[in-house]
Amino acid sequence: MGKLIIGKIINTRGLKGEMKVDNKSSFIKDRYKSGNIVYLSKDEENFIEKTIVKYSFTKGFIYLTLEGIDDIDKANEYREYYIFCEDEKLNESKDVYHYLTLKDMDVIFNDTVIGKVINIESNGRQDLLRIDTGNKTFLVPFLNEFIVNIDKEKKTITLTNIGVFYEN
Repeated sequence: MGKLIIGKIINTRGLKGEMKVDNKSSFIKDRYKSGNIVYLSKDEENFIEKTIVKYSFTKGFIYLTLEGIDDIDKANEYREYYIFCEDEKLNESKDVYHYLTLKDMDVIFNDTVIGKVINIESNGRQDLLRIDTGNKTFLVPFLNEFIVNIDKEKKTITLTNIGVFYEN
């Protein structure tokens, strides 16, 4: 069973070991639920298993408390670590896509590859695809009105109606 990235610890908050996490996953309530097992790693090879005690979501970031990390010094040891979960727990269906599935996909507009998805961001209301054309980057809302097709095998996303966001 493989592991997939769901976030990255970028800082600490407070003195009791709470960690600020840049979320890389959908379904926050399911991923960071109290009692869930997550794995921490810097190199994607050596994993440290931890249990989630609690989480909160504020201003686009997850604030996470993990079992056994109860002060700022212990939390600082994990700064810049990635947070993983078992891929069997992701339950990706036909209409649900995860950060790592979309990242690095080629973006097609008007039958031409215009760039790659380099990041998935959130503005609090919806997810946004950050697309790099080589000359610039721009954001497109991850909504059905802009997405014609996502082909996981070919690693392509076909978009429409993005003229407002993308200018040649």
